[in-house]
Amino acid sequence: MFKLNRFKTILNYSTLISLLILIYLFIEYSAIRNTDNIRSKYKLLRVNKKEFDNTPMFWFGDLDQNGADEFIVYGDKSRDNKYYNFRLYKDLDDKPLRYYPFKDRILRRVAAIDINFDGVKEILLPFLTKDSIKICIMDCTGKKIKDIPLLKYDSRSKSLPYIFFRDAIRYHGKTLLVYRINHINPTIPVRGLYVSDLQGNLIWKKPFASYLKRIYPVDLDGDGEKEIVCLSEVRSKKYPVKSDFSDTLAYLIVFDLAGNQKYPLKTFAGESVELAAAIDDFSPDNHGKEIALSVRRKSRSDPGQNELYLFGKNGNVLQNKVSLNRIWGLFSYDFKGDGNKEICAIYDKRILLVYDHSLKEIAKRDNLFLEGVSSTEIVKRKIMSGKENVALITKTSMAILDQNLYELFHSSMNDYCDFYRVKSDDDPFVTVYRDRSRVLSFYQIKRNKNYYFFRLFFLFLGGTLGLVLFRSFLFLAKDKKQITLERLLRLALNKEFELGIGVFDKNGKLISTNPRMKVIFNRDFSSLYGKKYDDIFTVLNPPLKGLIGEIYQNNYSYLMREIQHRSGGVELEIKVLLYKLDHSHDPELDSDFILLVAEDITELIRSKRLGAWMSMAQRYAHDVKTPLSTVFLTLQRIEMELENDEIKGKERYYHYLNYAKEEVSRIRNVTNGFLKFVRAEKMNKMPTDFASLIREVIDNYRIRLPEGIEFNLKLNEELASILLDREQFKVVFENLFDNAINSISDRGAITVTTDLIEEVKEDSGATHRQLLIEIADTGRGIPQSDLNEVYQPYYSSSAHGSGLGLMIVRRIIEDHDGTIFIRSQEGIGTVVILKIPA
Repeated sequence: MFKLNRFKTILNYSTLISLLILIYLFIEYSAIRNTDNIRSKYKLLRVNKKEFDNTPMFWFGDLDQNGADEFIVYGDKSRDNKYYNFRLYKDLDDKPLRYYPFKDRILRRVAAIDINFDGVKEILLPFLTKDSIKICIMDCTGKKIKDIPLLKYDSRSKSLPYIFFRDAIRYHGKTLLVYRINHINPTIPVRGLYVSDLQGNLIWKKPFASYLKRIYPVDLDGDGEKEIVCLSEVRSKKYPVKSDFSDTLAYLIVFDLAGNQKYPLKTFAGESVELAAAIDDFSPDNHGKEIALSVRRKSRSDPGQNELYLFGKNGNVLQNKVSLNRIWGLFSYDFKGDGNKEICAIYDKRILLVYDHSLKEIAKRDNLFLEGVSSTEIVKRKIMSGKENVALITKTSMAILDQNLYELFHSSMNDYCDFYRVKSDDDPFVTVYRDRSRVLSFYQIKRNKNYYFFRLFFLFLGGTLGLVLFRSFLFLAKDKKQITLERLLRLALNKEFELGIGVFDKNGKLISTNPRMKVIFNRDFSSLYGKKYDDIFTVLNPPLKGLIGEIYQNNYSYLMREIQHRSGGVELEIKVLLYKLDHSHDPELDSDFILLVAEDITELIRSKRLGAWMSMAQRYAHDVKTPLSTVFLTLQRIEMELENDEIKGKERYYHYLNYAKEEVSRIRNVTNGFLKFVRAEKMNKMPTDFASLIREVIDNYRIRLPEGIEFNLKLNEELASILLDREQFKVVFENLFDNAINSISDRGAITVTTDLIEEVKEDSGATHRQLLIEIADTGRGIPQSDLNEVYQPYYSSSAHGSGLGLMIVRRIIEDHDGTIFIRSQEGIGTVVILKIPA
């Protein structure tokens, strides 16, 4: 005993220590799980870096379309500040494939465009001479092809132009370059959209007073000829540019290749308006492409008006919606994987929403790792796992999404980044280059071992401690249950215990009983020890014999029933609980046992019946007295009238007589109901065709059914014969049909439904078949406050009812081991649900 108590003490202390360690681990996990070193499954590993003379600019992409990227470093001055450098690299570790020192200043931004339409891209490098802007065109290896002039420009200006080449387009046998210029010379306005040929001849231009943010050469109509979609924004800084497009409005404009405005102009007013667009075939049923456009305002007068539009190929608005959250970026993506594109919008608060072509939200991604979301660059290419990914890049962070747009990898940084794939490795590199820095660093995306180690470590440690806690609690619970069981048995076998207790072994033989068993069953069981239960209860109480046999044969955990027992000429009501004790309750038990607990509830039931009887008798006396007095007075009045020699107004006499008949009928109804309740009729169960029984009762009603009321039958015709008392069930249906008819004031229906269902017994877990009967009416219903009173004596909602109908129904159903349930709603109707064993 000492060793066992000592072991329990040690176990309690170990449980407490394990619990404290688990709490500490949870706090520690919460504190460090969001650190960059362990938060993501991937991490950046720097594999190379390159240093340059001064701060350069960069371009990355696949020029020769061989699956490996090249990168261009340009615009940094040489060490003697005499030249502007241009370098083309084919591989990460190689020396430059091409190097050119430019005496003239190289401008932003270099572009790679397939101007020969042969699948290979050429390099377009803008540079500034004394009086003009020119382009140096090179092939994919960096070999110079030619220089072409673009436009006149004063190189003495401190404000340098930004040139963005967008595409090369075939038009009437010519190759046209489409580009935009955004910076402006104070004396020569050049901001706007330009189209030139490869000889440098300007075909046409469109000056913009507002900020021309994006141009999209795209075939909107699907006719094989591209249009140019332009987005211009309202910025706080204004420029004196003569233009048809005001600097106080933001525009969505579509031009054809001849420079003509093709569709109706879309304008958006505000102090500061920013636009973003995604152009794709969002509606599979429509030929051509649609424009998804977001409008973001930052004005004080209209801070919350942020809109999302979907424009058709003709410029008409197909869909639009307004949002309080601002949209920082739009892109198209085949989210469902069915070949059709959906609209993806990046909102502030790091939320990404996916819309279909009707702008209905179909997916949402929260808590994207994006910081500094003032503008978002979107890159779609094969970055990880050999499949197309979406990369979201801001000035201070980057997030790579998988094919389902869940975050796959993220990085927080103070750098700009781009993606570069080398030819010598299948893994991609993230190229990170610092603004105003001479260093270009290359980082490879690798799986983060710390991520898996950290989680596996905490999972293993937490699982081990959790197992210790579980085993400790299990041991203590079993120990406590064993002590409780031992105390219960000692108490049960005590002479003063009020419940009868009997213990049977696994073979059904009686082992022990307490004195209360002798009192309840009026039999000394001590002489029956060692005998089987069927030998004991075959004569003494056959129902109890059946219950004990049921728990042995069906391996139930417990059973609880009420049985009758005749003892000394008195009928007793006994509640019986049979409970199985096995190794799950006490591992030290060498065998299984059945515990029988018996309680005499005769007086309890008798007191309940007496209470119902007294309440009903009091009301019955009152209800009999009143109509009898009325009958007596009415008869006296008739007698007085008859004594008069001259009898006038015979109709009055008939009225008095009819009134007396109604009151006598009322007495008869109350009396009959009362007799039905108190009369203990013995049931006469026999196999009964249930459907024919219902039809028989309803046929008797159809003759006297009020006009406007009809019966609807939904009977399961495949029901087998049901064992029940046919006459008593007629009483059940007559009472329920009378209630239903009385509740319908004008027109309505009574629906009777029968079916077979399977239910699971709560006490044993076994399934059993039940006959389900539903009687639904469309009457006035029962108030919710009265639903608990409907089974009480004399409850009635009808002036002519006895108030005993539902009491009689419930008694008959319970005598058949069934249940009754009522569901009602005022103004709609009532449903009475009956269930009896089938």
